[in-house]
Amino acid sequence: MHFVNHCFTGAKDRPADVTFERADDGAIVVSGRLPVGVSRSETLAVEEPALFLAAALQAEMAKAGIRLDGRARLVGDFEKPQPGAHEIFAWKSRLLDSISAANQRSHNFCAEQILKTLGAARFGKGSFESGSAAVREVTRAAQLPDEAVSLVDGCGLSPEDRATPQAVSAWLEVIYRSKIQEPFFGSLATNGQPETTLRNRLTDPAMRGRIHAKTGTIKANGASALSGYAEATDGEIYAFSILVNGFRSGAVGAATGLEDAVCCALVGVSEKPTESNKRK
Repeated sequence: MHFVNHCFTGAKDRPADVTFERADDGAIVVSGRLPVGVSRSETLAVEEPALFLAAALQAEMAKAGIRLDGRARLVGDFEKPQPGAHEIFAWKSRLLDSISAANQRSHNFCAEQILKTLGAARFGKGSFESGSAAVREVTRAAQLPDEAVSLVDGCGLSPEDRATPQAVSAWLEVIYRSKIQEPFFGSLATNGQPETTLRNRLTDPAMRGRIHAKTGTIKANGASALSGYAEATDGEIYAFSILVNGFRSGAVGAATGLEDAVCCALVGVSEKPTESNKRK
C-alpha cells in the first residue's frame, strides 16, 4: 500500500483532526494535524485482497530463504495459466460460516466474498457488479424501491453504499418470515456474547441476549450502524435498523449510546446511564 502524508504536528492542547482518503491511483492520503505525543490508527480496506495476499506470501517466502523470480500479480479472468503452472493450495469455507463471521465479527473480507459468491451463483461470474445485481433482484422481489438501496461492494466501506433504515428493517422482516430465518438469526452477533462485536454492549442482566444484530462502524467517516432483531420482554420480536451518519471525530461513543438506548426501548428495559450517555 502506498501512503501520501500531508499530516502536520499540532500543539499539545489542540484535538487530533486526521483524515484518511483513497486517491484515484489507490494511494492512501493522510491529512490533518496530530498533537505532540498523540498517535492515531485507522483500519483501511485493501483494494486488491488477492494481490495483497500474493505479495505477503512472497515476502514471507523471502524471509524463509525461498527466492521467487518476477513479481506478484493478478491473473485475469480469461488469462490462460502459464505452462507448468499448478494450484498450490485451495480452501473453501461453508457459506453459513462466512455469514456468521461477517455478522458476528464484522469480517469485511468474508462479506466481500459472500457478495461475489451471490454473483457467481446467479450470473456465473463472481464480481462486485454481478453480486450487486443479484441483490437488486432480491430487493425488487421484496418490493423495496430501487432508490432505497445502493450497493457497490459487500462490506459497506464504499461511500457509494447507501440504504435507508426503512429498507433494512423491511428486509430483516422478509428474512424473519422466510425459510432461512433460523440460520440467519443465529448468524448475528448477540449482546454480551464473547468474541463478537456486541460483547461489551448492553451487558446488563435484563438486556443480555435480547439483541441479535450486525454492527457497522467507520469512525473516519462519522458512521455507525446497528441493525437486527430485538426480543422484547413481552415476547414480541422487533426488526430494527439504526443508521447514524456525520458525527464528529471522537463521538462514536455517543452514536453507539444512542443505538443502545433505542434497543432498550424496544426491549422494554430502562436504560442504565453510561459514561457516554452522561456526556450528552
